[in-house]
Order: sequence, then C-alpha cells, then structure tokens
Amino acid sequence: MAQRLTASDAAKLAADPSARNRTEMAAKLSVEFAAGRLSEDEQRIATVILEKLIRDTEVRVRSALSANLKACPFLPRNVAVTLAQDLDEVALPVIELSPVLTEGDLVSIVRKGTTAKQVGVAKRDSVPEAISEALVETGKQEVVESLLRNETAKIPQESYEAIMDRFAAVESVEGALAERRSLPVSATEEIARRLSDARASDALAQAVSPAQLRTRRQRL
Repeated sequence: MAQRLTASDAAKLAADPSARNRTEMAAKLSVEFAAGRLSEDEQRIATVILEKLIRDTEVRVRSALSANLKACPFLPRNVAVTLAQDLDEVALPVIELSPVLTEGDLVSIVRKGTTAKQVGVAKRDSVPEAISEALVETGKQEVVESLLRNETAKIPQESYEAIMDRFAAVESVEGALAERRSLPVSATEEIARRLSDARASDALAQAVSPAQLRTRRQRL
C-alpha cells in the first residue's frame, strides 16, 4: 500500500524525476485523492497533477493511477476517460469499475476498443440495454459470453435474438444462455425449440443414409 504523500516526496521527485520516483508519486497522490483526504485547494492542485501524470510516457506511472483511482466516485471524468482509452493494462481497472464513465463513454469504448476492453465493459455492474446491444453487435464470442454471464446486465430481446442467430451452433454460448437466471421466457422457449430441432435433425441423420437425406431435402 502506498504511504501518504509528503513534502519530501515532491522534493525527491524534483531532484530525481526518474520513472521509479514518478511511479511512487503517482501511487501516493492517487491514493490520497481517492481517499478524499484532501482539502478543496489540495484537490484542485492534485487534479492538475493527475492530468499531467495520465499522459506520462511510463506505463507503470499510468497503471498506478488506474489501480488507485478505478472506483473513485469523484474522479474528474476527463481523467477517467483518458485512462480508459489507454493500453489495456492501464485501462481495464477503470473500464470495469469507474462510476464516472457515462453510457456514451462506454458505448464508444465498445465500438472503438480492443476485445479486452469490450469484455471489461461486459463485466461492469448493471450494464444497461444500450451498452448490451453494442456489445452483442461486436459479434465476438468472448464478449457475448462475458455479457451473458453477468447477471446484472440488462439485455434487450432483440439482442437475445441476435445472439441465438449468430451463435446457434456454439455450445458455450448456448450454455451461457441456458444458465442465465434473468433469461426472458420467449428466449427460453426459442432455445428449447432450437435444441429440439437440432436433436430431431441428428436423429434423422442417423436413421437414413446421406443419399436418402439429400433426396428428402430436395423434395422439400
């Protein structure tokens, strides 16, 4: 755990602005900021420093900020957005937990971000329908499965239908759908129908030869 920031830390950084000292400063400052222990003036100064540190060339400096500020409810939105747009290792804690990212911010991340970032959004608490829709539109199995396994996510009926159409033959997706406690009745019925049709098709394939099966299909 980072210790509290002191005047000596500032002096140390001024004397030696190495990556190690910058990382240490970032960790201490972000802990202090997130804890809400700063006065109004101190918080204003800290915000200016944070806005500089989030653009530091050293990844570990930015990672220290992300790790400590990820769940801060009063983090300036521009700081959260900048961290969320960073490399995956920096961005993911903020993407998964930051309460200051807006629905628009998250939809933008889904549409422009990496698969890891999309999965991070899918894991958030209480994902609203608009974001769920954007996640399903990515068409990525890993993203969709993460969304389905998030019981707090609200998924619109149209997205369920899109999932079943796109991943009809993917066992792990069907399993995630079947295990979802908040699955709408209509989606449950559709899954049951598709499974029944699949079993019937398998049974037919086993009962007749390939040539007979082709002949039957041609007559339909």
